[in-house]
Amino acid sequence: MKKMQKLIAIFAAMLFVAACSSSGDEPVPNPPSGEEGGNEPQPEANVTSQAYRPGADGYAAYRIPAVVVSKTGTVLAFVEGRVDGTADDGNIDMLVKRSEDNGKTWGSLIKVYDDGENRCQNPSPVVLENGRILLLFCWNERTSGSANGTGSSGHPRRVMKTYSDDDGLTWSTPVDIHDQIAIAGYTWYATGPCHAIVKTLEPNKGRIVVPCNHNKPGTDPKSERHAHLIYSDDQGETWHVGAVSDHPYGNESTVAELGDGSLMTNMRNYEPNSLGYRWQAVSRDGGLTYEAAQITTLIEPNNNGCQGSLLRYSINSAGKANLLFSNPNHESSRRNGCIKLSSNDGRSWSRTFKYVPDNDFYSSYSDLAVLANKKVGVLFEHGRNNEKGIYFRSFEFSEIAAMP
Repeated sequence: MKKMQKLIAIFAAMLFVAACSSSGDEPVPNPPSGEEGGNEPQPEANVTSQAYRPGADGYAAYRIPAVVVSKTGTVLAFVEGRVDGTADDGNIDMLVKRSEDNGKTWGSLIKVYDDGENRCQNPSPVVLENGRILLLFCWNERTSGSANGTGSSGHPRRVMKTYSDDDGLTWSTPVDIHDQIAIAGYTWYATGPCHAIVKTLEPNKGRIVVPCNHNKPGTDPKSERHAHLIYSDDQGETWHVGAVSDHPYGNESTVAELGDGSLMTNMRNYEPNSLGYRWQAVSRDGGLTYEAAQITTLIEPNNNGCQGSLLRYSINSAGKANLLFSNPNHESSRRNGCIKLSSNDGRSWSRTFKYVPDNDFYSSYSDLAVLANKKVGVLFEHGRNNEKGIYFRSFEFSEIAAMP
């Protein structure tokens, strides 16, 4: 009976979302000028390039991509460089490559942080108004018993901060900021993994907001998973814990600012026997608190989901955010990487654009960015079990808006 009531509640929430989408869901293919995009795109060819090749530069595998575009237009592709193999455990470094031609070609590999055998993971970069590229990531010591980075080993995962003031060429020595944003009783903590944002609208215009998630002991379920936000109001000098989602199966998350300045967090759903849909939560107070989380109509592989990326491309003439969302658009496996479009602040998703070919459809983690030429860029893990490494592709916004 309890399970039936839960299913009824989930379907009721989905019906509510569908009802909300009855108006205002038509895309705006040529949005007005704004911070993230909106100017008429330049007539350049779309790009497909391999940013990271497995086995190159001393790394067996590359995983967990995140992408931002600097103030000079340089595309910065962050990844985890995994020395030992594809597994989440092992010797893992934080890396970046730069592209000065909108992703067509990539420069040499740059080590943001290599701490020997220890793990550096979950990149969450953001470009500040002064041009500084700020990167938050997670670190934990690789010792016996700490393979999963849990608090029980005495070597928990901690959040680190580094930055570049020369367009990503060199990076500051990382600083541990974890004591400022720790969650009491946590057994797992992760930033992103994906880009973070700077709010461009009130309330709290200029606030840096980073999507995160954590695990902690619970009662139902026994191990709760919650998406949450951390933020800074002083250009990343000091940090605070913000909103924590009430959904007890939330995992890797991504955040975007809506047309009215609210924040929407979209989260991977780790619920056992789930129906294969992601959840979301909205904050109306600059990221301090969330409204009750709701199920969405966005599909992901069921039972433990997969990471995804949410991006505000622009604000359209109706005053709503043109949102883009990227993930494996499949109910049971990591395949069919797609970008979906909402032109009404994420109330509904009206267009689906597939960025992997039908005969080479395996894809996994991804991140989105608006390029200097106003194209949409997607950095993604490609191939079954990520065997093809990290690829980058670009498209016109109008191509996505024209899809059924």
